[in-house]
Amino acid sequence: MKLLNRQLNQIGACLFVFAAISASAVSTWGANFQTTLTFPNQGAIGQMTQGRDGNFYGVMGKGGNYNAGAVVQVTASGSMTTIYSFTGGNDGNGPVEIVTGSDGNLYGATAEGGDSGFGTVFQVTTSGSLTTLYSFSNDGDGYSPNSLIQGSDGNLYGTTLQGGDNEGVSSYGTVFQITTSGSLTTLNSFDPSDGSYPNGYNPNTLVQGSDGNLYGTTLNGGSNGDGTVFQITTTGSLTSLYSFSNDGDGYSPSTLIQGNDGYLYGTTREDYYGWWYGTVFQITITGELTTLYSFTGGSDGYDPAGLVQGSDQNLYGTTLEGSNNGYGSVYQLTTSGSLTTLYSFGAGDGYAVGNLIAGNDGDFYGSTNVTSGGLGGEIYKIATSGSLNVLNNYPEYPYGNSPGGMVGASDGNFYGTMEGGGDYGRGAIVRVTTSGSVTALYSFTGASDGENPGAALIQGSDGNFYGTTQYGGNGYGTIFKVTTSGSLTTLYAFADNGDGYYPQASLTQGPDGKLYGTTEYGGTGWGSVFKITTSGSFATVYAFSPNRIDGYYPHGSVVFDGYGNLYGTTEYGG
Repeated sequence: MKLLNRQLNQIGACLFVFAAISASAVSTWGANFQTTLTFPNQGAIGQMTQGRDGNFYGVMGKGGNYNAGAVVQVTASGSMTTIYSFTGGNDGNGPVEIVTGSDGNLYGATAEGGDSGFGTVFQVTTSGSLTTLYSFSNDGDGYSPNSLIQGSDGNLYGTTLQGGDNEGVSSYGTVFQITTSGSLTTLNSFDPSDGSYPNGYNPNTLVQGSDGNLYGTTLNGGSNGDGTVFQITTTGSLTSLYSFSNDGDGYSPSTLIQGNDGYLYGTTREDYYGWWYGTVFQITITGELTTLYSFTGGSDGYDPAGLVQGSDQNLYGTTLEGSNNGYGSVYQLTTSGSLTTLYSFGAGDGYAVGNLIAGNDGDFYGSTNVTSGGLGGEIYKIATSGSLNVLNNYPEYPYGNSPGGMVGASDGNFYGTMEGGGDYGRGAIVRVTTSGSVTALYSFTGASDGENPGAALIQGSDGNFYGTTQYGGNGYGTIFKVTTSGSLTTLYAFADNGDGYYPQASLTQGPDGKLYGTTEYGGTGWGSVFKITTSGSFATVYAFSPNRIDGYYPHGSVVFDGYGNLYGTTEYGG
C-alpha cells in the first residue's frame, strides 16, 4: 500500500484500473517490490568567497539534504564539507550568492523560498548556523534577489532580478539596502528607460567604487534596450551611465569590478544570434566606454563571465564555452586589451562555471560543472602562469543533470540513474556503496542504447536491473537491462508505430515476471501501457484513446494490487 500511495501521489487527472493477471499468480510476488530513494543531490558550486578563516565558501543552487541548495566549505587543500542544507521553506530555496562580512559571518541570498516564496537574504556562520534576515514579499520590495555585497558603511547592498514599485506595469527589478540585523530599504525600482533586470547572469551585480557610490549593470533596457551600466548612491539616487547598442560594444553586460587605476571593467555576453561572442570593456565613472577585447569564438573561447584583477594588475576571467576543447577557458587580459589563454577546459574538467576569485595566496580559484567519468565538477586553483591544480572532484549529483533515483539492491549497494552526464553527456548508471563510494557503471551514448534515463531502476527477480530511457534508440526511447557489473542490453527500442514513445517512468515487475510500464505519448492516441519479458518480447497492454475520455499522458509508473489489477494515473483528461 505504501508503494501504491507513492505512485498515486504523482498527480493525475484520471485514475485507471484493469485486470491484467489472474489472482492465482500472485502468491509469491511480494518480494519483487523495491523501495526507491531520492539521490542526495549536490549541485555545481557557483561563485565562492574566501572567509576570514582562510577557507573558501560557496553555494550550490540545488542539492543538499532537501534538494533546495546548500552552503559548502572548501579548505585550501580541497576538502569539501556541506555546512548548511536549505529546506526550501522559510530559510529559502536556491541560494545564488554568498559574501564574507566584516564581522566574519557569511551573508547571502536565495532566489526563491522564504515566508512568501520570493527569496531571502540570510546570514550563516562558518560553522553552519543560519538566520533568515529578510523574506521578500513582491510587494514593492522586488523578488528573486541575485546579488549581495557589503558596503563600506557596514550595510549590505543587493539587487532583485524582478519586482519593485513598477510591478503594476511590469517587473524590472530593484536595488536594496539591508542591515546585518535585517532591516531592508528599497533604494530604486527600475524602469526600462534606466535599465531593466539587474544582471541575471552573474552574482555580484553591484560593486562599490572608491568614490563610495555603487555601480552595476542591467541585462536589458536603456536607450537601446541592450542593457546599461548604472551608478547609484547609497541613498538611492540613480544615474544611467551607458546604454549598450550591440553594435561592437556588446550587449547584456555582467558584473563590474573597479581596477586599481580607477576605471571600471566588465564583460558582455554572447548575443542571441551568434553575431558577437562577448567583449571585455573599460568604462570611466562618468560613462566613457572603451571595448578592450572582442572574443572571436575560436581558441580564445566565448561567452565570458565576470572579471577579477590580479596583483600583477592584469585582468583574469573565464569563458563559459569554446576555446580549444569546447568547455571554456581561463584567460589573462592586460588593461590595454592583450589577451592570453591560460587554460582550456576539456571533458575531464567540465564546463567553466561563474567567476574566478582571487585567493590570499595570489592564485585564483574557480569551479566547473559536469565532467566526464561520473563526476559533477571540480574545484580548481590556477596560477597567473596558467598552471592549474584540481583541488576536489565532487560526485555527479549535478546541477541540471537530474538524478533519477536509487534502488536498494540485494547485494547491499544502491544503484541509480543520472539523466544527464556520463562520458557522452547522455546519462549514466551509477553504483553507490553504503560508505559513499560512487562507481560509474555505464554511460549512455545516445545511439541504440538510448539517452536520458530519467526514471529510477528496479531490480528484477533475476537480480538484474531494468529501466527506461526517454530518448534514443530509434529516437523514441528504450527499455534496457543492466547487470550489477554494468553490462547493458537494449531490450526494446520504441518506434512510434503504435507502441507509444517517450517512456518516462520506472518499470514494475508483475507476478508473471514480466515488466510493465507506460509511454507518455503515442500508441493509438495519447500514451500507452506496455509489458515486456526480461528477454525483450514486447506487447502493448492498453492504448489511451484519441478522444481523451480515458485520460492522456500517463507518465507515471503502474502498480499491482493483490488481485492482479494494475493501477496508474494520467496527467490530463478523463
